[in-house]
Amino acid sequence: VVPTLFYLAYHGLDDRAILEKYSKIIVPSPGFEPSPRTVKQREDSRIRIGFLSHHFKNHTIGNLNQGLLKKLDRSKFHITVLSQLQHEDEMGKFFRQEADQFVHLRSEIKDAVGLIQQQDLDILHYPDLGMDPYTFSLAHLRLAPIQSVSWGHPVTSGSPEIDYYISTELIDPPDAQQHFTEELVEFKTLPTYFYFPGVPKTFKTRAELGLPEEGNLYVCPQSLFKFHPDMDDIFHGILKQDPNGYVVLIDGLEKNWNEALRERYRKLMPKEENRILFIKRLDHNDYMSLVYNTDVMLDPLPFGGGNTSYQALALGIPIVTCPPIHQRGRFTQGLYRKIGVTDCIVETYQEYIDLCVELAVNMEKRESIQSKILMANDVLFEEQAAVQEFEAFFERIVQEAQKR
Repeated sequence: VVPTLFYLAYHGLDDRAILEKYSKIIVPSPGFEPSPRTVKQREDSRIRIGFLSHHFKNHTIGNLNQGLLKKLDRSKFHITVLSQLQHEDEMGKFFRQEADQFVHLRSEIKDAVGLIQQQDLDILHYPDLGMDPYTFSLAHLRLAPIQSVSWGHPVTSGSPEIDYYISTELIDPPDAQQHFTEELVEFKTLPTYFYFPGVPKTFKTRAELGLPEEGNLYVCPQSLFKFHPDMDDIFHGILKQDPNGYVVLIDGLEKNWNEALRERYRKLMPKEENRILFIKRLDHNDYMSLVYNTDVMLDPLPFGGGNTSYQALALGIPIVTCPPIHQRGRFTQGLYRKIGVTDCIVETYQEYIDLCVELAVNMEKRESIQSKILMANDVLFEEQAAVQEFEAFFERIVQEAQKR
């Protein structure tokens, strides 16, 4: 197992050259026999696809992929889910139950390789690569004729054994291919069948969530390692312009992450730092209550939100976003483009700050945008066209591989 370069993605620069060089030093063990690149003809005409991830659980990867797994046409596709872990939460059980077959991979890479190759797959699809050393290591081996990855961790894998990276024209900049070693495949729609998020019967109040009952809440509910120093300037600008504002963050997995950020904020904005609030990590229903009580949601820079943006737009909460040149920060813009609401997309950091404060203090404008979002957001959820694009893509690449 080789380590990933997971945190590299959060510095906001093009990682392709580094990841490509790193992948060149990851080589198979002696005696490894790669799978052939030609797809064989079968009596059972269904395309055999394996979905392999460490994160088939209550996690962003689970949310992004559960609908696709369930909705792929089983008269055309046989679906095998492969994972080193058997998660026992509701989402983990869902993936095992909805698959035609579940394969529990062993911890040793050499044993996992044998199990994967025994499945005789046509396509091995990784919903994410770069978040977990185990799957990242496997992705540097040819274990199926066709191997693909999608946007679970939105940077190139760097691996010469991954053939395709599945994305969408709604998100990618015009020159996106140069950032990927894989062939970039751009769907016309968002490449996920995303279920509308569950909401509690009754939303908790600010007080019940431990938040100020008065003042404007600017919420940025992201993992703390996403907070590039550029976001410090955004927070500072908002709090200087709005003396009644609070920036709300969620505790990190590690306590020292909170303190590291606190120290940064004390140095940069000693007068405003006390209005940056950290709240405890929340279960899903309490998290949706936090979203419901949000005045303005902040899309972080340069690595933006994905799952959180779906959840906010489901409730009509405006998210201010300033898309950079790399895919990892352009998801919220893509969701807005999908629903045809572009009021909250800005081009500069100062515009970002100004719009956040304007939306917080101008209730009429904020409610107008909320209304637009709520009238159009249905197209983000449970979209069959996304499944159809996946099916057409899988069928096309198999037909091409059969001719090799």
